[in-house]
Amino acid sequence: MAEAFPPMAVVITLDDDIAVSRGDILCRPNNRPTASHDIEATVCWMDDRSSLAEGRSYLLKHSTRTVRATAQTLHYRLDINGLHRDETAPQLELNEVGRLTFRCTEPLLVDDYTTNRSTGSFIIIDPTTNATVGAGVIRVIATTHASPNVVRHEEGRLSRQDRFAALGSSGAVLSVVMDVSKKDQVEALIAAAVREFGRVDIMVNNAGIAMIQDFLDVTKADYDKVLGVNLEGAFWGTQAAARQMIAQGEGGVIINMSSINSGLANPRVATYAITKGGMNQITGTAAVAFARNGIRVVGVGPGTIDTEMVRGEFVSDATEQAILSRTPLGRYGTAAEIAAVVAFLASDDASYITGETIYPDGGRRVLNYAMPNKQ
Repeated sequence: MAEAFPPMAVVITLDDDIAVSRGDILCRPNNRPTASHDIEATVCWMDDRSSLAEGRSYLLKHSTRTVRATAQTLHYRLDINGLHRDETAPQLELNEVGRLTFRCTEPLLVDDYTTNRSTGSFIIIDPTTNATVGAGVIRVIATTHASPNVVRHEEGRLSRQDRFAALGSSGAVLSVVMDVSKKDQVEALIAAAVREFGRVDIMVNNAGIAMIQDFLDVTKADYDKVLGVNLEGAFWGTQAAARQMIAQGEGGVIINMSSINSGLANPRVATYAITKGGMNQITGTAAVAFARNGIRVVGVGPGTIDTEMVRGEFVSDATEQAILSRTPLGRYGTAAEIAAVVAFLASDDASYITGETIYPDGGRRVLNYAMPNKQ
């Protein structure tokens, strides 16, 4: 059986003579939860008689275990209306949401919530009244919030060890230098992932380049270069990942990194915009082609995100004001916000979404006029 879920009943026969009791976890060797005393989580406080503050002790009910834990750090309180992060907030009050780190007296076997809901969530209990006062979803795994094993196909300036450290990984990262515009190299990437980790469950086609130039100045070499990386790379990546997922017979998720420029006419980035429009068609056609195999294909179309490429190539002082005046939230997005959308689409929470491109753009696509200048 490839998958089991409530209310199905499953009988498992173990080859080894070991005892399994209530609360034990059975998992693949390459997909084990993390044993940790420190848990970083997004928490909703639900008690009107007290507040959640640093230094206070609580009981955490996690899966079948209950342990004592101390709220060590309140990283920020989140304004759920404007998504503003208040890093000076001293505590959480009724119905407020924030990011905290708890220190548990005993280690817990935890996953990121996007990986496993059961081991990625908990409730907070007041040890004095024994009442439930909050709930949390765990974000303890590497800062990318990706699946436990990650393959990167980027030739960058960091060493393999530096990349591991940046991801918070002890070694579940395979780094492969390649050219995504080359079909054989993309297929070799998938083969390397299978050799290292045994399977491919999620594919994110994220490689992209942009050239800022006048429409009439685009040469054949410019055109081929941008389309090769952005469009061919996404096509070959989708094809190779889908072929492996079909062979595995358990479905999967393919995510294409598009852009708001897929639907906006900006002649300064004509080749980039053309590739992102084409990428949306890759997402749609592949979603229909592979739906019968249980493979979802989705896209993410970010607005203006505060990245090295945007700061270095897209934005000048003059264009920055123009961009922000057309962004209702009035700021750039962050890479972490885009990663959160990718993690959601890759999770079972998005199990009925396929063929669509989601646009985390601060409201830019729906605005048909400029916002008032705050200055």
